[in-house]
Formats: sequence, structure tokens, C-alpha cells
Amino acid sequence: MKYILFVTAAVAVSIALAVLITKRIRALHSSPALRIVSAAAMAAVFLLCFTMIYFSDYYPAEKSAYEALETSAAVSVKKEDGMIFFDGPGTETAMVFYPGAKVESIAYAPLMKHTAELGTDCYLLEPPFHFALFDLNGFERAYKSASYKSWYIAGHSLGGLTASMYAGSHPEKITGLILLGSYPAVKLKDEKLLLVYGSEDAVLNRKGYEDSRVNWPKQSEEHVIPGGTHAGFGNYDGQDSGTSAAVTPDSQQRETAEVIRAFIFEE
Repeated sequence: MKYILFVTAAVAVSIALAVLITKRIRALHSSPALRIVSAAAMAAVFLLCFTMIYFSDYYPAEKSAYEALETSAAVSVKKEDGMIFFDGPGTETAMVFYPGAKVESIAYAPLMKHTAELGTDCYLLEPPFHFALFDLNGFERAYKSASYKSWYIAGHSLGGLTASMYAGSHPEKITGLILLGSYPAVKLKDEKLLLVYGSEDAVLNRKGYEDSRVNWPKQSEEHVIPGGTHAGFGNYDGQDSGTSAAVTPDSQQRETAEVIRAFIFEE
């Protein structure tokens, strides 16, 4: 919701500034056509400036996240086509992950690596401007690059909402949906659904979460991480202002990976 409000405010301010400039041009006795063109151009320039400022400010990944990009004995890590691929010991199951809004994708590398170690290969998307909505069909890149028996789509926060939108439109390709600190934005039918969030999450819209239950499929599971926060699913300087985590990000991510494993393999 806050992203929609920002865009709305940016458009309103841009239009207001364009109107003021147009009045100034009118005062100089310019032609009507010139006034219209000038107003439209100014509005576009101001809106572009607002957009650039907004998207240039994001949550960078911490150094510890970059360390998870190193290939280990259990997991091979490589970048390909706007994604980071974590290839673990599993061969039949894959998960495509959409990052949270304005969070550098690499922040989720530790979680992806833990998940891959437990048998599910992971594709971490790197959307333009760190905004999952700009890469709604990112799942397709992974889906076309390899052949797995089961495909899961996942995401954190706004990335989760984005993942749910894709899953709702392409149920034939998805075995299940995994949402972290998020909830489905559309009605789901036959997909399995797993929702995980921290008990100390200060960002998750709890009313939106509860209202979304009408969109949940029959096979739905919830897991609450005691002491977990919204940002604890990644390694970045978080969004949980004024909230103290009772668990470390590493603990939260390892627990999340275990919950994902149990959900996927129905343990």
C-alpha cells in the first residue's frame, strides 16, 4: 500500500508543478499548443525525477550475504540470466524466489543456500530496480532453463505478493507457493500454500493477512517463527524499526529452510 501511496503522491506533485509552470508560460503569452506540450513535458520530467530518487534508495545486502555466494561442497552457486542459481544435492524440485521490495537480492543468498542444501534447488531472481513487480514473469526464465518434476514459487513481502500473482495466473506450472512475511494477492485453487512469518514482524499487514484467508487453497500451512522479524529472512539492514529480534537472522533462515523442506517433501 505504501508504494501505491508514494506513486500517487509523486504523480500529484508532478502535475501540480506542471500546472504552475504552465501558468508561467501562459503569462508569457505562449500559444495554447506550446502550453500543453510544455506542461506534459514538465510533468514527465518531475515524475521521472521522483521515480529515480525513490528507486535509488534501497536496502543493500550485508557482507555475510555475499559470503553465501561462494560455491561449497554441497551447493554450486552461479549467476545466469538475471538470476542466481543455487544447485544443491536435490534433482527433482526447484524453487524460484522473488525478493522483497527495494531489497538487494543477494540479501537472500544465505536462505537460498540453506534451502538448496536440504534438497530444493533455488533460483534467486534479480529484478530491475530491486522491485519484484518489474519482473513478474521472472519465473519463466528459470522454468525454461531446466527440467524439474516439481516447481515452487516463493517470495518475501511484496515479492510474495508478486509470486502469488504469477502463481494464480499459471497454476499448471506451479506445485506450490511459499510466502515469507506476506500473503496471496489473488485466489489460489489447487496449489499448496505455505506462509511463514516472524512473531515480531512489525511490517506485515496483519489485517491484510487475515483478510487474505479467502484466497488460500485447501492445502495451506502456517508457521510462525518465535522472535522472528520481517527482515530476518534476509541479511540486510532491516525494516523492523523499533523491533528487537529474539533470534538471529541465521537462526530464522535455518528454521525457514527446514520448514520449507518439510512442506515440499510433506514430512
